[in-house]
Amino acid sequence: MAEYHNIRTPLGELMYVNINGKGVQNYDGDGYEYKASIKLPKKQAKKLEKEILDYFNENKPSSYKKDEPANKIMQKLDDGDYLFTFKTKTEFTDKDGNVKKVKVRLYNAKNEEKELPDGTLIGNGSKGVIRASLKTYTNGKGKSQTAGVSMFLNAIQLAKFVPYVPDSGFDEIEDGEFEDFDNPDFPTDEKPKKSKKKDKKKDKKKDKKKKSKE
Repeated sequence: MAEYHNIRTPLGELMYVNINGKGVQNYDGDGYEYKASIKLPKKQAKKLEKEILDYFNENKPSSYKKDEPANKIMQKLDDGDYLFTFKTKTEFTDKDGNVKKVKVRLYNAKNEEKELPDGTLIGNGSKGVIRASLKTYTNGKGKSQTAGVSMFLNAIQLAKFVPYVPDSGFDEIEDGEFEDFDNPDFPTDEKPKKSKKKDKKKDKKKDKKKKSKE
């Protein structure tokens, strides 16, 4: 059985990061996982790809003759860059049958461990480095056997943080006036109520004028 191999990506643009809370549903729909992708230019991507392929070919079953794993290591994007995706289950069962939560560790630029505040997600455009572990796997037997390499997400180091803001589906209304419920300039159809104190003062002034005439 091949040993795990730890890797660290170059600094790149982080995309589709989900490393806290419930996670996202896995491909088979029978569990949840944490995921993070990193976008790299061609030169850096090819270097990282070579490291992963070298590990795979050194640890794949001898019966598997292909030089590339059955699963895709990276995806070419329309702009010419490449995307690597790493993931890990949100929980696992240990040898004693205990279910334990998985934590993807997060570090700042100074290599200090940090916690994401509740409700905060790392958005596309953030920059950082991903630390991961590689492990070969096989499916099937004989001629139908396939082999691949799992790319497990372990930790992320953030160099630049851009918070994720969900798309509302609306555009800005050019002539719109409303900004916030606390805005004192928020227009209202209600007419201002007359102050009773002001009305009493007016009545007193009228009484004084009448008495002076008398």
